[in-house]
Amino acid sequence: MIVVLNLLLVGLGLLIAYWWANQGAFSALLHLLCVLAAGVLAFAIWEPVSVRVLSMGALSNFAWGIGLLAPFALFLFIFRMASDKLVPANLNFPQLVNYAVGGALGLAAGLITMGILMLGGGLLQSERAFMGYQGWVRSSANQGKPVDVKDGLWIPMHTLTARFFETLSGGSFAPETGSASLANRQPNLDQVSMSLARDGANAGRSRIAIAPDAIDVTGFAYSPTMALPAALGGRDAIYAVGITVRQPGYDQGVQFRLSASQVRLIGGTTADGQKAATEHPIAWTAEIKGGGSGLFPFDDTSHYITSVPGQQEMTAWMLFPAKEFGSPEQGRPPRFIQVKGLRIALPAIEMSDAASVMAKLMGQGGSTTVPTFDPELKSLSAGDLEATNSLKPLRLSTNQIPGMKESEGYLIEGRGSFSRSNNFRISKGLEVKGILQPEDTRVVRLNISRGKSPVNIWDSKFREEAGDTASLLLVDAGGRAFAPFGYIHDRRNDGEVDVVLEPIKGISKISEFPSLSSAGVDDLYALYRVSVGSTIKAVRLGDIQIANADLLITEK
Repeated sequence: MIVVLNLLLVGLGLLIAYWWANQGAFSALLHLLCVLAAGVLAFAIWEPVSVRVLSMGALSNFAWGIGLLAPFALFLFIFRMASDKLVPANLNFPQLVNYAVGGALGLAAGLITMGILMLGGGLLQSERAFMGYQGWVRSSANQGKPVDVKDGLWIPMHTLTARFFETLSGGSFAPETGSASLANRQPNLDQVSMSLARDGANAGRSRIAIAPDAIDVTGFAYSPTMALPAALGGRDAIYAVGITVRQPGYDQGVQFRLSASQVRLIGGTTADGQKAATEHPIAWTAEIKGGGSGLFPFDDTSHYITSVPGQQEMTAWMLFPAKEFGSPEQGRPPRFIQVKGLRIALPAIEMSDAASVMAKLMGQGGSTTVPTFDPELKSLSAGDLEATNSLKPLRLSTNQIPGMKESEGYLIEGRGSFSRSNNFRISKGLEVKGILQPEDTRVVRLNISRGKSPVNIWDSKFREEAGDTASLLLVDAGGRAFAPFGYIHDRRNDGEVDVVLEPIKGISKISEFPSLSSAGVDDLYALYRVSVGSTIKAVRLGDIQIANADLLITEK
């Protein structure tokens, strides 16, 4: 396949060169100028456009590719139309000049055009390898660090294009105000786009983009010496960066996974247009199943930062070698961290010794708060809170769920209204088995029916105090909170049952549940995904506890 890719790229480049050779040297020059101007403007607005696309739900995993390719195509179209109108006539040159100069200029335009298409196309979610080409990927032989596997592109157009625009961004096309440039804000874009962005879990098909509202940088520290395993460099200076990721940044809203390829530090520079140094992490610390934190090396291609199943928020610290950046006082310390394409400014550096930094990384830097629960509140019975992924009172066929996603008979996501009258005569092979329960999680159903449950969220003092924007949370014995990802609304008056599953967005506000009449006819159940091994001890509306519980979440 790599030979086919090479033939395709070279063939298209030569075809563009041949076309403009036939159009003449002057037309080829105008087209090359249009391509250059369109490329410069596309890179100039690439980040803000992409961040805007990140908020568009289904398009989020294609945001960084769309944010580059769409503006480039639009600007090129505008400039070509303008040049054809403003300069309708051609200049006459000898045919040999037209072929030679026009062909050379056309070839340059073709290389840049194909390079931008590769850079943008490489930022679209797809499999890790593109027609056999992998580029930069993590290697077990290199202790899990990204390395160029040299797949053998005859002409690396994406690399040539990236270097060309990096040079322009610090030279004749440098910004008039500020020092931001492609070279110091997005260095080595060719490595990221055609390779590292997709070098993630599930053979690169996991989420490759994350929105700004789904991630925060929670800390930034430097230690001049840190004792690390020999495979990670031994005793050396390190930078450590802490991040907190929320459920909208998870794969399918279920779990967050991050490879060493998909995160990097970007260094500061001492001159406008100077190329910034970059570095990928060598280790991370995060909470482990059952509580506590662990230190894990990125020393194998199977190692990923992974959230605890069922938890809607995770915090991790990543360790980066300081060699490429130097010390904060004498070198060019990092200014940004880039996670799945999103570039985030780093906070002020905290200077610490190795012991203090390690304590922070392992979660020992602050006091531990033991949760307390009000014993005077009502307690939930087994019927009010239960671990089940059943769709009761429904029985559905996979042929009856338009608008909902399913996998192997389990519902994943979507909204649908179903009649109770369709509950019979369903083939066993087509029956929906229930709601998907990812590994090490259970679906938990909480009865919030008006007038039928101790969890009274409709006309109680709790709702007045917490407000409609509060979230209805389950809280375990360790104080971890779980927010609902959907609900089942049994509308008994009309015989319809609404099933709503929003694993990515979640049900973040109490006002997102349907309103129930005071007659107390309908049944409403909030749905949660909770980590196996947790013990649910309370129901909370925002910060206000409204009921007690005692439910141990066991294996399926």
